[in-house]
Amino acid sequence: MLGGFFDRASPETRKWAVGYLGRILRDAAGLDATTIERAKGLGEWRKTRLEFDAPEARRSEAEAFAWWADSQKLDRHWRIERFEFVLNLGASPDPESVTYSGLADIANEYPLRAVHALRKYLELNRDGWGIHVARDEIRKILRQALDGPDPAGVEAALDTLHWLGSLGFTEFRDLVRNPT
Repeated sequence: MLGGFFDRASPETRKWAVGYLGRILRDAAGLDATTIERAKGLGEWRKTRLEFDAPEARRSEAEAFAWWADSQKLDRHWRIERFEFVLNLGASPDPESVTYSGLADIANEYPLRAVHALRKYLELNRDGWGIHVARDEIRKILRQALDGPDPAGVEAALDTLHWLGSLGFTEFRDLVRNPT
């Protein structure tokens, strides 16, 4: 039945449905492990199906996975994989606030991957207002990588900080001056 819905629904309706399910995963209290695993299975199925959709339809639906990636009921590994998949499609996870919040949490466990996802996201949205609004989350993601033991994470964070500075976002400069 669900397969029929997704086969017949417009890209906008599929985006709405994926986003709605993600909001439930993020906000509902008391979801049991079976429900969470079923939701992850649905997410995997949609990911597989998206690979065969037309680029515009695929990007539209993929953007809604931002809600899933912000759900702390799903493990961080699964969530960062969704972010990477969506970004690799050229889609921009939507809404921005959920994207930054999800990446900030993921950075606790996967700082290098979170910084790479952040950079790709920022490159897709460099003309938006999100950098101004999400300064705290961006700072947290970069700080996690700078404070981590992985030299590649430190390098990626510094590279992103310099890139942000080149765009005129000097409010992150203190992270470069005092990286510890």
